[in-house]
Amino acid sequence: MEPSLIGHHLHPGDTYNIDNNIIVTAFNSTDLGVSYLLQYDNFTIMHCGDLNYWHWMDESTLYEISNAENEYKKIIKEIKKYSINVTMFPLDPSQGNMYDAGANYYIMEIKPDILIPMHFWNKTDMVFEYQKKNLDQKTKIVPLINSGDSINILFENKKIQQIEKYHLIRQISKNNTIENNIEKEIDLLSSALNEPF
Repeated sequence: MEPSLIGHHLHPGDTYNIDNNIIVTAFNSTDLGVSYLLQYDNFTIMHCGDLNYWHWMDESTLYEISNAENEYKKIIKEIKKYSINVTMFPLDPSQGNMYDAGANYYIMEIKPDILIPMHFWNKTDMVFEYQKKNLDQKTKIVPLINSGDSINILFENKKIQQIEKYHLIRQISKNNTIENNIEKEIDLLSSALNEPF
């Protein structure tokens, strides 16, 4: 017998409560699907999916750019009602020099503690450039570049106290088996950025 998958299809505006602990709220997207907000014990994570200010300056008409901007800002206005700790947001290199327009507006309006870039199609130089441009902002840009990279967040008294980034290192051993080692790459608050929240 195959295992059954239990899922809940959420439409924009729907909320689902998991075991009276985690509240999932769906928001609209500016592309396919929806974006999700997860709330757990005063800690919030926003997964934007394909929510972005999608426009291509070389291809889009002014009318299309205006519509895209209005639709994006309308959704951000709904999300702004929440205080968000961590956001996963698309930085898409196909948008050329405007790849960060949606993320910049999101950070200005929502002010999340952490933004994790996604959807960057292995253009890691672009992600690190974005992180460098935003070092002086309250929102910390935390690139998770490789499969297995992760962060550990210490959240106390409604504040992020510590962020540690870990990197999964895969090595082939002498007997041709894959060995996974996790190393602490950096303590993002105390050593790298030297600026507590």
